[in-house]
Amino acid sequence: ALSDRLRWIALSAVPSGLLVAVTAHIATDLVSAPFIWVVPLALFLVTFVIVFQRKPLLSHDRMLWFHSAAVAPFAGALFLQAYAFINVSIHLLVFFISAMVCHGELVKRRPAASRLTEFYLLMSVGGVIGGIFASLAAPFIFNRIYEYPILLTVVFACRADFWQAVKSGTRLAALPGLAAIVLIACAATDSGVTGTLNDIAKELGNYVVVAVMLATFMAANNRLAQAGFVAIAVVFTSGFGVSRDSIATIRSMFGVHMVLRQDDGKFHILAHGTTLHGAQRWQDANGLNVSSMPRPAAYYYEGGPFVEAINAVRGEAGSLPNVAVIGLGTGALACQQRGNETWRFYEIDKEVIRIARNPEFFTYLAECGEGGGIITGDGRLALAAERPAALDLIIIDAFSSDSIPTHLLTAEAFDLYRSKLKPDGVMLFHLSNRYMELGSVVAAIAKSRGEAAWFNKLADGVWPVDAGERQTRPWIAAVARNSGALGVIATDQRWARIDDASLTDPWTDDFSNVLGAIVRMYKVGGLEGMAH
Repeated sequence: ALSDRLRWIALSAVPSGLLVAVTAHIATDLVSAPFIWVVPLALFLVTFVIVFQRKPLLSHDRMLWFHSAAVAPFAGALFLQAYAFINVSIHLLVFFISAMVCHGELVKRRPAASRLTEFYLLMSVGGVIGGIFASLAAPFIFNRIYEYPILLTVVFACRADFWQAVKSGTRLAALPGLAAIVLIACAATDSGVTGTLNDIAKELGNYVVVAVMLATFMAANNRLAQAGFVAIAVVFTSGFGVSRDSIATIRSMFGVHMVLRQDDGKFHILAHGTTLHGAQRWQDANGLNVSSMPRPAAYYYEGGPFVEAINAVRGEAGSLPNVAVIGLGTGALACQQRGNETWRFYEIDKEVIRIARNPEFFTYLAECGEGGGIITGDGRLALAAERPAALDLIIIDAFSSDSIPTHLLTAEAFDLYRSKLKPDGVMLFHLSNRYMELGSVVAAIAKSRGEAAWFNKLADGVWPVDAGERQTRPWIAAVARNSGALGVIATDQRWARIDDASLTDPWTDDFSNVLGAIVRMYKVGGLEGMAH
């Protein structure tokens, strides 16, 4: 029957979409760790192994009980701030239980052997639909990872016994749906209504959900219905909550970008998930908007390694006629332009460009200028169009903690950079990372090409930072054919070389060892152990 086929597709689509959604939520909002996607994928595949056994290790009835007993109380903790390990563990547990429930219901509806080919085909179709919804459609529909709480609640709709409990246990079955509509409307105010009205709408949404939770819990005569309603209400309350610090939440195919107002409005922050991409002082100590030329914060503060390296390369000539920057962020590096210098920026994410150009968020580009302009596209591919031997400096600043564009750190990419640089041109790599040690990758490639690579030291006190000004110490690699092109860097005691380039083989377009970079980070004691 058509209804059976649609059920097979739906029961396959929900856990498939949930796999993508929970992975995105963990990687974006909890911990930007590399390879984090491996764990939910493994759990997803394990659920198939278990439910399709003749005598499953975990029976479907037991998983239904776990879902009823565990998901409701866990829902309240899903979106709370806690230690990353605890938070991730809760999410993975709830995901595993939810996937087991959906796949268990799917197995219960498995047809006779004569129709198994059609069953498995439609099961695959459902998996594709769920994946497309969560990975391709959701980024265009939602400005945050709202598909995650939606799919968590849809799991209850996949349970045949839940609908039986609803029919027999309560007359208020429509209230959770009403609460969902109210919450979606309140969440939508994040990008529309601003100021006091926005806060009122969010608070009103929370009060409405609390009222719905109490009403449904008291009215329901069936414990399963009670648990389901509470879980649905709490998941929607938590999942659609918007930070009061948020000015804007913008989602693209590359993740969720949040512009935050922090320290009582004194700073604007750009965060990509849990990774900081820039900051700007917005108000002075008296609460007045800063109207003069902005002073870059975060990694790009005056007197920090980034600025000092640029000034060192600028050297006695006092000018860098042509500079290419891969990675835009807030546009803070635009304020390092001097005189008639031409700085061109390459950024793959159009939403990042819109954020940097919006003077309500950041004013670096508005005040300091865009120089030679912003080119949209992959930095390596776009840079290939530049004239040979035309650039004085190339800055590669396009890395984050959870994933790195490895194609920007290969020997072939290095050769491309060198072909676009003048003979005494310099490359600057921004290598700050919580999980991966990338300095030895740059050192290995530089050594294989006969070039010199220097790194700023990271010991406490070498590069003082002012936390009150939102300054963050970066880790920079400066690479040149000869030390003379690096100016004072080659003699400055605050800079050093990683002499042991044998820590790793040079990465190429055919070989990159991200796992090795993770191991080195912990094996050598972090970044401080690399730059000596």
